[in-house]
Parts: sequence; structure tokens; C-alpha cells
Amino acid sequence: MTAPFMLIRLSAAVFAFAASSTFADAPYDPTFAYGAPYYFSFDSANETIAGIASDHNAHVVTTLNLSAGNKEGVTRHLAPLSPSLIIRPAGEGTVDTSFASSGLATDFFSGGSSESRAIAVDYNNRIVVGGSAVGSISCVGGGSREITVFMLVRLLNDGSSSDGQGDWSFGNFGEAFYGDCDHPTAGLAGLAVEGHGDIVAVGTTIQESHERATLIRWTEAGDLDTTFGTAGVANISFGAEESGGAAVAIDSNGRIVAVIQTLISGQKAGVASRYQADGTLDTSFGSDGFTQLPNLEEFGSICCVQTDSQNRIVVAGTITTSLTTESYRADAFVARLTETGAFDHTFGSNGLVFPAGGAPAYAGGLAIDKHDRPVLVGSIASLYLPYGNAATFHLNLDGTPNSAIGSAGIYITPLGFSDTFATSVLIDQEGRPTLGIKAFDSDDRLLPVLVRYDELFGDGMD
Repeated sequence: MTAPFMLIRLSAAVFAFAASSTFADAPYDPTFAYGAPYYFSFDSANETIAGIASDHNAHVVTTLNLSAGNKEGVTRHLAPLSPSLIIRPAGEGTVDTSFASSGLATDFFSGGSSESRAIAVDYNNRIVVGGSAVGSISCVGGGSREITVFMLVRLLNDGSSSDGQGDWSFGNFGEAFYGDCDHPTAGLAGLAVEGHGDIVAVGTTIQESHERATLIRWTEAGDLDTTFGTAGVANISFGAEESGGAAVAIDSNGRIVAVIQTLISGQKAGVASRYQADGTLDTSFGSDGFTQLPNLEEFGSICCVQTDSQNRIVVAGTITTSLTTESYRADAFVARLTETGAFDHTFGSNGLVFPAGGAPAYAGGLAIDKHDRPVLVGSIASLYLPYGNAATFHLNLDGTPNSAIGSAGIYITPLGFSDTFATSVLIDQEGRPTLGIKAFDSDDRLLPVLVRYDELFGDGMD
């Protein structure tokens, strides 16, 4: 059963990365959470940040997963009185208690256990959270089955006393679903919100006992969009092997970029594809609509995809290489494709970069800064630990490390825990990076942490 999740809104502050390895010297944004990391704790055995976003009023909003307490929710954090203010209130970055119930919107996914995977803000400043839920439903012909469904929730966020409540104009009392006895799923992986409020999600459905990567679009009203694919569903058909959805983005022309994981000749690999707004495959992209990414090996994965101002596609993930029967090496990578789906040979080595410079590393989140430079977060690890130290990798336009950041373009976030891993990153309008991090505390529990860095970030982010 998946873990329940919750949503939180924080004030508008974020932290800065520095080359120093000590907390006191870290270039955190002094206006965010009093210039320190913001730690969440809801008395759950394990808590993780699933996604972060920024609303139109410069609030940071986060969605969390908890392993206990049957809570799902979102937090909103305090913002400046005006996003353009240079002097900000001291509480910026702390939980905004005017949002929902003391800053936490919770229990908005009905039914059984649930897990959030993504968060976004639409054109009307409403908060959209996507995830999966597991529950028992009645099937035609009698009996019931426990199935996993894609779930969306939309929350009000207009500056009124209703902020954090479900938007009942959306779907079924603020919720929208996909999945039933005839259309089971294996979970939603990511979502993107279009300019007019439609929501596109990528995930994995079960078709004839096989897992298939699938795109689904809901209208602004929360109904399946019958103008998209077949009754709102577009299967991503690449070869005959099983596949799963990994990440999705929408470019400036409204085209949908989906990245999946599949088997190619028995090897796990990533594949990028592009779809028109009506859900048809864009065969002008790559080879008949698809571009094969590097082989991932058994424990590798795709974490994220973004598009930049030139509609180039940037994909990040982790490649693993077996060392022994019980150990493997992890290498985070960033790949950039041209708008036509070819590997961009002006970036790294034939469109591919391993930003950790030979050190074992994992990819967790990806953003594009205001100069179209990729910002990857994840961890620098040892060979034998699942993750080590939360890290930010900043690349120049040509894929070389931005040496103005940390050490050779890598900045380690000093939190004082033995194991930390950055799962998500947001760069706000002022160029400040905010990281969502999971850390193991002294009791070996997962603890979610938010940090925001200064815009200059060692003069490298300006």
C-alpha cells in the first residue's frame, strides 16, 4: 500500500548553494526561514517531499508523503507582501498559517492509502497535486477489487479564507480520477498544467496484464478530455516490451514531451517522445516520434524532463553499472535534445553530460535557470550507500560545469545528517533555487527539509 500524502504552503523564501561544507557559511537566503533550512515534522515514521512549486504571489507550496497517520496534504509558506519587495518579513519561508488548517491542507484524497508525485500551479493560481491512490472498488458483475488509480486534486489559492480547501468546481468535489476495474493502473509519475488549465499526466496503466506508459489529459473542469487521444487517453507505444511513464513537460508550442522507461532488447532504457495537443504522436520528432536515451541498467531510472526557451528537451536520470552481484555504481546524467529530437551535439559529449565528474551520484530533480542552463539536484554518494550528500549540479549552456558554483559546478548542502538526498528543485522569478531534501535523522527516520539559496549563489546563478 502506498503512503498517504499532504500539501503545505510556505512563505516565499528559498536557500542559496555555497562551496563551503559548514552550515554557518552556507549561502542560504537570509529572508527564507530565518536564513536556515526549514524542517518538517508531522510525527510520521517517514516523511518525504514529493514536489515543490511557486504560486503567483511568490508563496512556496510543497506536497509531502507520510508513511503513517493517514494524512495527505499541501503546505504553503509565507511570502513577502509583494514579490518585488527587497526587504522581506522575518517569518518568510515558515508555514503560512492562513492557508487551510494552520498551514496544512490534508486528507484531500479520499479512499485508501495514497502517494503524491507532483505539484503545480495553474494560470488562476490554483494548486494542482497529482498522485496515486489504492483502494477497494465495486466491479460490474459483483465483487470488489483493490486497484491503483491516478488521482488529481485542485485546491483554492486566491488569497481568501478558502485557501487550501478543495476546489469543488473541479471533478468530483475537487478530485479527479483515472482507473477502474476495467482500466487498472500502476501509478501516476508526473504532471504538467497547460496554459488554459488542462492537466496532462504521465504514468503506467495495466493493459492485458502488461504495464504500458500512458498519457492522460483532464480538462480545466476535471473531466477526461475527449479531444485528446482516445477518450482522454494516449498510449505511448514504443516496441512490444513493457514500459512505464517517468516524466512529462509541455513546450512553448503546447506540444507534450513524455519520457518513459522500457526494455529494449532486454535492457532497461529511457525513451523520449513528443505528442501534439490532440494526443497524436509527433512523427517529426526523433525517429517517428521517439528518441532513445541511454541504457539505464537494472537499478537506473529517469527522474525528470524540462523544456527550455528554445524548446530543447533536457532529461535527467541515473545510470547504474553492476560492480558485483550485490553492489552497483550510480552515475547521474543530463541529456539535451534539440527541438527536432536529435541529441544536441553542442551540449557535453554528443548531448550527454555526467555532472558528478566521475563520482557516484543520483539524480533527483531538474530545473532550467533564466539563462537556459540546467540545474540538477540529487546526491553525491559512495559506492555502497543508496545516497550520501544532497548536491546541486549547475551546468553551463554547453554542458560544462559552472565553476562559479561550489567546487567545479557542484555544491553540497550541509545539513549535518549522514544521508541526505535532494528530490526536487524550483528556481523562482528572482533566480533563487529552492531544494526539497530528504534526510535520515538519528532515529533513521526520513525527514523532509526545504532550503533556499541566494540568487547569486556564489555569483554563479546570476
